[in-house]
Formats: sequence, C-alpha cells, structure tokens
Amino acid sequence: MRKFLFVTLISVLMFVQFSAQNIYTFAGNGTFGYSGDGGAATNAQLSLVQGIAVDGLGNIYVADQSNNRIRKITPSGIISTCVGTGIGGYSGDGGPAINAQISTPYGISIDASGNLFIADFNNSRIRKVNTSGIISTVAGDGTQGFGGDGGPATNAQLNAPVSVAVDAAGNLYIADFSNYRIRKVTPAGIISTIAGNGTAGFSGDGSTAVSAQLDLPYGVAVDVAGNVYIADQNNHRVRKVNLSGIITTYVGTGVAGFSGDGGIATNAKLNFPYSLAFDLSDNLLIADRFNNKIRKVSAGNIISTAAGNGVGGFSGDGNLATNAQLNDPAGIAITAVGTMFISDKSNFRIREVCASGCLTNLNTLIEINPGVLVFPNPSIGSLTIRIDATLGDGKLTLYNFLGQKVLEQNILTETNHINLVNFANGLYSYTIEDAGLQIHFGKIIIE
Repeated sequence: MRKFLFVTLISVLMFVQFSAQNIYTFAGNGTFGYSGDGGAATNAQLSLVQGIAVDGLGNIYVADQSNNRIRKITPSGIISTCVGTGIGGYSGDGGPAINAQISTPYGISIDASGNLFIADFNNSRIRKVNTSGIISTVAGDGTQGFGGDGGPATNAQLNAPVSVAVDAAGNLYIADFSNYRIRKVTPAGIISTIAGNGTAGFSGDGSTAVSAQLDLPYGVAVDVAGNVYIADQNNHRVRKVNLSGIITTYVGTGVAGFSGDGGIATNAKLNFPYSLAFDLSDNLLIADRFNNKIRKVSAGNIISTAAGNGVGGFSGDGNLATNAQLNDPAGIAITAVGTMFISDKSNFRIREVCASGCLTNLNTLIEINPGVLVFPNPSIGSLTIRIDATLGDGKLTLYNFLGQKVLEQNILTETNHINLVNFANGLYSYTIEDAGLQIHFGKIIIE
C-alpha cells in the first residue's frame, strides 16, 4: 500500500496520511467579522456564511450573510467582494454589483452561462449578476407577500426567499420560505408555483405538488432529469417533484433525529434539512443542519454520512471528513471533479472535502522531506524540483484547480527544471512519486 505525504507550500512540518475524502478549511479564519479582501481566503474573516456556488472556472462564491456581501475566492485562493457594499439595503440595479446593496443574502446559484443568482432575503427579491458584473432583479417586487403567478416575475410578491436553483433549460426555482411554496421562473420571466398550497403542514404525497403542504421549505435542487427536490425543513424530509408534477417523500420519516445510515433513505431521520446539491454521480447531498452532518443519498436511495461526526464544533482539518466537526452546515457546492465545499455557518468558515486532485489551502512554506524541494512558489515560467539520490527517480503529475491532469513527466534525482510558460495563472496541485512509491503531494501558484 502506498504512503501519501501531504505538503502545504508557503510553515509547519507535516507528515500525514492523504485521503481522497479528507476535510480542510478553504476560507475563513474562524472569527466573525469582515476582513481580508485581496489576500488569502484562509486569513479572511467571514460572518454567517450561507449559500455557496462554484462556476465553470473554479471560482467559489459565498453568501456572507451578516456582511451583506457575496464573496468570491479565485483558483489562486484570493478572496474579494463581488456583490454588495456591506451596508444592508436595496439599491444598484442596472449598475455594477459591487456598488449595489443587498440585505441578508441566503442561497445562491450559478447557471450554465455563469450568471449568479442571489436569494436577497430581506429585500424579498431574487437578484441576478451577469457575467459583466451588472446586477438586476429577476423576481420579486420588493414587498413581502404572495401574488403574481402567471405574470412577470418582477411584479410578483415573494415572502422570505431563501434558496435558488437553475436547471439546464434556464428555469429558476425559488424556495419561497414563508409562503410555503416553491416558485418557478421561466427563461421568459413568467412566475408560477410548482409545489405547496400555501399552508404550512405535511400532506399530498402521491398527488399533485401544487396541492401538497410544505412546512418552511428551504433548499431546492434539480437533478439531471429535471426532477425538483425540496428540503422540507420543518417536516424533516426531502420531497421530490417529478416531471409530471407529482410529489413524494424522497428522504426522511418526518421525525426529527438522526438514524438510518446504510439503509433506505425514507426510513432515515433528518434534523431540519437545510440546503441540497447533487454530486457528479447524481447522488443527493443534504446539509442536515442540527445533526451537524452532510448526508448523501445514492441513486439507489441508500443514505450515508459524507461529512461531520454529529457533534457541533470545529475540528478535523487534514483528517477524514466523517470524523470532523461541523457547526450548523448551511450550504453545499460541488466542483467539476467532485470536490465538495461546505458553508460551515457557525464556524465562520468554508470547508473543503477533497475528491481526486482537489486542492487544499496554502499558508506558509513547508518542506515535508529534506530530500524533496519544489521552488519557487509562486512560480513565474518555470519550476525547479530537486530529489535526493536516496529517493531515486520519480514522476511528476500536475493538476489544475478543477482536478484535471495538465502535465505528467518523469523526473530524475538531483535537479529538474519544468517549463510552465504555457500554463494559465492560478493554483495547481502536484504529486511526485519517488522510486519507493511514496507520493509527495503539494501545490503551487503559477503567476
């Protein structure tokens, strides 16, 4: 069995087992506040982080709720504000999103074109930021209430929108929390209700979703087939609306608690399910809020825990995600290679659960083995690798932020010069396999 050595480039000597499902802090220093724009995301302050999304370029977006901002983390690990002045309110439509006011942003989503959608909770609106950075309102007239179905979404009333999702056809789905409904906005801008009759409760399984009762619906997600899933929070269930508009329970018994891992999801207990996401295999991921876990439901409807040991708190970085502590997990996003990002709300952090080739955050220069040196970091145009003769010749593999292999070449003992001129700027991970089959793992910034 191969040993894996973990390197963080750029101050502590580390020697740990590397696992494809280890957890790390990706953003946030663990203190509530606002700071850090323009620097490393791990040094920044976040507030109560809520929704999270990832775009096709590997940028991570976070609803920094109490700061009334959307923060963006680039592939090179640098954080900035991309939406919001930091002062809660409503302004800015038609202008740059950075100059606009939002108020207590909750869920966010990014469509296939790279447009960002924001559940602007206190403004009772859904805001859109296009790829040019211009903000607008796409749903809600700014007054709390219920109305407008069948007409333009911008003339409709919403009541505490908390979550948004976009399907492959460009339809926008809104968890209209205090209206106990899921609303849908077509690409033409027409709004309707697709689930919930507007009264809180539980009923309707096996019947049309619009006649069913929901109770504080929170998360909403769409699978590859177009089925809509709802985190029916106060019913401790996940409901599913199929393409025929029929609603059923997909996960949960309706009794708050924790049970069921390894069995059928409808026999399991959830405890206030929050947000939802799908991974690359179309497994459903659930932020099981008061269980302080991320649950996973396979396509075969078997439930398990993907992250969190069930005890609220903060611990576990660098180790198995299922042994780590989370504290009120609120959002989930999946990258193109299956890396999972979690809004660890009350830890004021974004956590990262690694899939193959995923990157972990770098802070200071660490040399895990005196026999292996990789420099300079950051790198401009070239990289030097030195391997001690006692380790033997090896092989270098370089991955981009999305986990895609971009370089593989044999390297010799002593000094190797790697040409990086044709590589895009950003954060990369690498493995060096030596003659003894040890894997040296680290990352570099190319500038």
